[in-house]
Amino acid sequence: GNGPSTDRFKKRFSSRRACVRKGREDRSAMTRKTVLIADDEKDIVELIAYNLEGEGFAVLKAHDGRTAWERVRKAKPDLVLLDLMMPGMPGMDVCRAIRGHAETAAVPVIMLTAKTEPLDKILGLELGADDYITKPFHVRELIARIRAVLRRAGARAEDVPPGTLEVGGLRIDFGTYRVTVDGRPVDLS
Repeated sequence: GNGPSTDRFKKRFSSRRACVRKGREDRSAMTRKTVLIADDEKDIVELIAYNLEGEGFAVLKAHDGRTAWERVRKAKPDLVLLDLMMPGMPGMDVCRAIRGHAETAAVPVIMLTAKTEPLDKILGLELGADDYITKPFHVRELIARIRAVLRRAGARAEDVPPGTLEVGGLRIDFGTYRVTVDGRPVDLS
């Protein structure tokens, strides 16, 4: 269940949340983004979900790595907030799986973890995380970072014309039947 600090937080911000939601509902109906929160600490998932919903996001939840990967494959969220240390399948493996499949490779990933060592951050970013936030975190900063990553992801998506698949340096244009790797054409005949 919710801890006492979560309950106090909800009471404190419930009236503000209603004002925020009322003002944004019309605007966000068509562009409502879905965020998957994957963390084995249920109180953290609930706190983040509460705040994201108050900001107009749709939320999916997972409390272990295998469930997170299933939800990514089936629901294709707009962004994944991923804890590194989860049962079933560690967050690094979930991130590796997301990046390793063409249909999920472009989904932005933000690592959210208690691991604060520079090596852990480097590894997370090298595996394909778009951002890395350490616990404890400030909820307003987390939401700002989510919005920033989604903005960057949206700009990248607009750069790719319809009928084109782009993963890493590989680009396939289904309309012209052309393939390039790092901008260099690949001969398909």
